[in-house]
Amino acid sequence: MEINKLIEKYLPRIEKEFISYLSTFDNHEYSIYLVGGAIRDILLGISPNEIDIAVKGDFNSFIEGLNKNSNIKIIQITKFGTSKINFKGKLIDIANTRTEAYIPKGSLPKINQLSVSIEKDLYRRDFTINSIAYSLNNSKNILIDPNNGLSDIENKLIRNIHNESFSDDPTRIFRAIKYSSRLKFRIETETLNELKSKSKLINDLSKPRILNEIKKSLDENNPEKIINNLIEFNILNYFFDINIININFSQTPKDISNYEYLILYFTYKKEDKISYYLNDFDNSKTLGKKVDQIKDISAVVKYIIKNNFNELPYDQYLKIRKIPMSIFEVFKTFDKNDQILSDLIKRLSNSKPELDFDDIKKLGFLDPKEIGRLLLKVEIAKFNNKLITMDDEKSFLKKMIS
Repeated sequence: MEINKLIEKYLPRIEKEFISYLSTFDNHEYSIYLVGGAIRDILLGISPNEIDIAVKGDFNSFIEGLNKNSNIKIIQITKFGTSKINFKGKLIDIANTRTEAYIPKGSLPKINQLSVSIEKDLYRRDFTINSIAYSLNNSKNILIDPNNGLSDIENKLIRNIHNESFSDDPTRIFRAIKYSSRLKFRIETETLNELKSKSKLINDLSKPRILNEIKKSLDENNPEKIINNLIEFNILNYFFDINIININFSQTPKDISNYEYLILYFTYKKEDKISYYLNDFDNSKTLGKKVDQIKDISAVVKYIIKNNFNELPYDQYLKIRKIPMSIFEVFKTFDKNDQILSDLIKRLSNSKPELDFDDIKKLGFLDPKEIGRLLLKVEIAKFNNKLITMDDEKSFLKKMIS
């Protein structure tokens, strides 16, 4: 396999320049590798979005060497043998090779040893297809593949490196499904059996880690497939009380994330269950506000259906008057009452009074609080199609004086 030609073809220009620079480091002092997803993508004919570098050797000395390059800015360096650098505007993660332990299982890993062989470092990774390394400062420029990742890439398989992989880190359950969807790979039979049998270990993860995996999964290009796989493998029910999702993320408005869209869909379908999820997993005030807005739109639509809508009462109008159009657009993709929703949106867009604070003051109203109340009355009357022009608004207010 001519990996050099593939790297030349698929690795972006700046990243190629960086690994070319790394090839100048003394291979007796450091062993430097391109690792993980970048190698996988290059072998698949995909240009990677980012690269990861692994280094065996004195890590602090290596970073000092990088710091001498005027094109490199050290963004972060930790006592755990990791660093983030900026090379000509590209952020790149660099780590000392290591072995790790998960104590207890499901917790974040603890470092056992730093500057180990690349083979030991690759064994700690999630799947065989992500456990391939490419030597950057060795004249042979060889691929290191101790876990047969090349074979699994060729056969389009997602395979655990060892049987304790999901126990060590249950977030790998999400990643197996995510990679399967993204790459159109099949989860290897034993790995799939492990995934299903260990799925309950998701309960051992902290809520922020679960939330992070859900959000990352929904950022993929085909979130519908991922969600349906999470349902199929009985994983979604650890946080959502829902058994079937018929959702088209291509309808998500631009300023609404796929994750928010899913939660709002969940609100629409299972309004009585959403408080459990928000209390246990995501108490974001921003999300909570959007959930309340979907509930309010739903309540107003139900009121209109039940009461043969002609004029919306004050209390019902207040529920929806400040809801952004993007939330209405979200609701429209869930609900079939198009005519009602279109009418509400049209009325809301036309409900802003033409009169302003000073105009009303000139009519003889001086108390600021009273003027505020009057503006709201004008607004509601406009929403209910009772006022069309500015003269209509003035006449409406003058009647309150007489």
